[in-house]
Amino acid sequence: MLVLTVASLSLVLPTLPAPPAIVQPAPARATLPTTSSLAGLFGDDPVVYKGSADSLDLGSLLDSVPADAAGKKGIKRDQDGLQRLKERQLQEEEAAKEKLEAVLAAEAAGKDVSFQADVKESANAGIAAANALFGR
Repeated sequence: MLVLTVASLSLVLPTLPAPPAIVQPAPARATLPTTSSLAGLFGDDPVVYKGSADSLDLGSLLDSVPADAAGKKGIKRDQDGLQRLKERQLQEEEAAKEKLEAVLAAEAAGKDVSFQADVKESANAGIAAANALFGR
């Protein structure tokens, strides 16, 4: 009888105390510097905007950014880069047209040009290559 009482009491676990509450101060909000404090950082003719950041017109800010800080050498480099970009875009456009013509020709010939057909075709080519390699 004593064994049953001791065994039943051993299954009763005491409740754990509640963890103490940790109180932390709220994080401080980051404040942005005013335009008057940043005015001297961007050149000899600083523009100071009065008011808040919500009242700024971003379009006019972007329009006032100088086109090129490196002068004529930078302008030449930018123009060369734009020319290369246009050439690359023309090449990509021509390749896309050729691919479209090839797909349309394959569809007109009755060939399946879906992704599934491409996978099946490449898998069959891999099996044929393996068979040729092992002489089957």
